[in-house]
Parts: sequence; structure tokens; C-alpha cells
Amino acid sequence: MPVGYLVGVLVVAVPALFALAPQRSVPNLINELPILGLYWLVFDTALAFAQGDIDTAGGWATVGLADVTTAGLAVIAWRGLRARPVLERAMAEALGAAWHAAIDPGLAARPRRRLPLARMLLLPLSRRRRDVERVADIPYGDAGRRNLLDLYRRRDHPAGGPVLIHLHGGGYTQGRKNSQSLPCCTGWPARAGSVSAPTTACGPPPGTPST
Repeated sequence: MPVGYLVGVLVVAVPALFALAPQRSVPNLINELPILGLYWLVFDTALAFAQGDIDTAGGWATVGLADVTTAGLAVIAWRGLRARPVLERAMAEALGAAWHAAIDPGLAARPRRRLPLARMLLLPLSRRRRDVERVADIPYGDAGRRNLLDLYRRRDHPAGGPVLIHLHGGGYTQGRKNSQSLPCCTGWPARAGSVSAPTTACGPPPGTPST
């Protein structure tokens, strides 16, 4: 039994299970970045084959577990892809069906295209775009570092854009706004002219008075 390989697969399999059947008390990075779990499984499986750890029944059983985990990661990624149309529908309900043109006529005129597969696979490794600026650590309450937000906006400062407030995962106990909010706040909402404001995930519990 390749114990090291099995442990490596379980490092992804267990969080993937909790992501598919969410548990309120279990923090889970895989739920937000399933592609990183896939990278880990590919590397761990390739290493196990290279070292000859698969030549046993237990080894092949672990490969099967890795395959099942990969299928689970695909389901998690599919769930995440459904977020964009939900957000676009919310923008249309709040600002009207022609909200793209109202914010940026040039953006509305561009043909809609799917993201290239290579870009989707490398998205977790992407950095902030040069045409989007960040104004960091703006206080919004009286709790010091617990009440800070960042502001992301296009550098040309278009007028009339909506404000998108992003509360990233972390349950108000963990995570960092300036890293976990990058994909949301520097992606198409910021490029479309909206102002994105991710808040700290280690702020006070909901309901705590603040100014």
C-alpha cells in the first residue's frame, strides 16, 4: 500500500467531500479553487507512477480514489461557473437589461466569448490586471483592522458604475481580502466599470454595530 500517495490523495479528497456536502464548521479552500486540487492530484499521481508505487492492489485503489476525487472537483468547478450568469442577472434586475451599454458602450459592443481553457486552468495563478487599480485598507467602522476594505476600480475612473461589495469566504475568522478577492474584483466586473469593494473576512460577527 503506497501510504504516502494515499495521504496525498486524501489531502484533496476530504476537502472535496466537504465542498460537495458543505459543513458549516469546516473551512475549505477546495470549494473556492478546485483547480489547485486538480494540480495536486496530477502531481501526486505522476510521482507515484514514477516511483513505482502503483504496482499493488492498494496503489490502483488509490488511483481510483484520485479519479473519483477528480470527478468531484469537476462538479465543484461546474457549480462555480454558474456564479457569473447569476451575477449578470442581478445586475440586469438592478440596473436594467442594457446595463452593459450604460456603463461602457465599448464593452457592450464586444462579442461574448468563452474563456480559453488555458486561461481557466491558470486563473488561480493570475495577478491583478494593470488596468485595474486598488485602493487598500479603507476603514468603514471603529474596529481597527477588523473594519477595513479595499477598493478596486478601472484606472480611467468611468462615471456611473455600480458598486459590488464582495464578502469572501472565511466566516469572519480567517482569510485575506487582498488575496482571496482578486479573481472576483479584478475580473470582468471591474473591467466593466463597476467599483468592487472586498471587506475583511476577520471582521466582527454580523450584527456588531459599526459606523
